[in-house]
Amino acid sequence: MRVFRRANLILASNTYILSCKNRVGVYVVDPGDSLPILNWLHSHKKRLLGIFLTHAHFDHMYGLNDLLTVFPYSYLYVSLKMVDGLFSVKLNTSLYHENPYTLKKCHSKNIRILNEKNWPLLWGYTDLFILKTPGHTNDSISLKIDNYLFTGDALIPGIKVYHRNKMGNFADVTSSLANIYNTFEDNTILLPGHGKDFLLVESKSTEGFCALEPGNKFTEIKRD
Repeated sequence: MRVFRRANLILASNTYILSCKNRVGVYVVDPGDSLPILNWLHSHKKRLLGIFLTHAHFDHMYGLNDLLTVFPYSYLYVSLKMVDGLFSVKLNTSLYHENPYTLKKCHSKNIRILNEKNWPLLWGYTDLFILKTPGHTNDSISLKIDNYLFTGDALIPGIKVYHRNKMGNFADVTSSLANIYNTFEDNTILLPGHGKDFLLVESKSTEGFCALEPGNKFTEIKRD
């Protein structure tokens, strides 16, 4: 599996594209700016199979409507607790930004519910692991696919997890961080919702947030 990343224009949230050799279909994690995703898919002659969300804050999902309009048969994979946030500007926090955002009702049919015992077959294999990681929000999940761990805002190396929102909880933050570090191997490649990638073991001692500048193109995550 190959993973490509781009920092979005809104809050520099990360969007990831997951591609598999010799497969036309790809998956996206936390879609922000939709045009760069669509351009990448077009230039690589790929089609969108599914979208994963780590949590339902608008800076991690505001590309949904555009993508599902172009690819109406793609699935949207979310936890059950994310569903309300998809349709509520208060819960997804977009109420406080310039362009409030919700998922269009017509895309409700694309939703598929994920839990720790139920997940899709990506490209025909099951190397996907789902871990509930509440704290930043009560709907947050982390996704491990191959050796890549997508944590959204549940773990961003170098900064404290923000939990002072309607759906946040400090005790859950502490519990979820411990759960992440106890569940996954140190050599797991950590791909957070903001900032650069780390090995999981590196994230334990990271000092200072390593920000990424929003860019026009997706770049591949490469680790020796």
